[in-house]
Amino acid sequence: MEMVLQAFHRVNSHSRTYDRGHTLEHAFSPIPGAMERTRDLGLGVTLQHALVYSLAGNMQSYWGQQRAADCTPARAWLDSGVLVGAGTDSPVTHYDPWLNIYGFATRDTRVAGILGPQHRIAVAEALRAYTVGSAQIVGWDSTLGMLAPGKVADCICLDRDPLALPVDQVRQVRVTRTIVHGRQVFPLQERQL
Repeated sequence: MEMVLQAFHRVNSHSRTYDRGHTLEHAFSPIPGAMERTRDLGLGVTLQHALVYSLAGNMQSYWGQQRAADCTPARAWLDSGVLVGAGTDSPVTHYDPWLNIYGFATRDTRVAGILGPQHRIAVAEALRAYTVGSAQIVGWDSTLGMLAPGKVADCICLDRDPLALPVDQVRQVRVTRTIVHGRQVFPLQERQL
């Protein structure tokens, strides 16, 4: 992280890179001052709790308990004012966004229990990172990221409201319909002749 922040600092001294979609992928273990430097350089971060969820046992073995617990400090990244996007890092880990959102909100892992509970974020914050944050990171926020006039009509319908559920039930949310550019693509409908 130190090397990449130094590189962006040097590039910025010659050519402005702010607001160009540069992003730190994963941002697992920020060094002291890295969040402020990331924000000041205009960089975003993408976070994937799915990696912590799936790999926490290995992280503990190789990195130790404290470093594993501090991996992917989502709460601190959000509080720092850095633009945050979210994803799963599939196919390295499971693609299910609801498992990832559950992990962000609980800091639960598959084999190591809850690690770093101080790094939890709310379900609504995780959803915002997945939608608005990720669209902003890739520079598509003028057309994607939320339902609004002038934006494409990409959305999903769910079997329940994830904001109204107890957090332990969020990972059981299922998509019942997916609409892309105003057209239903899931479930697939037979074509009418």
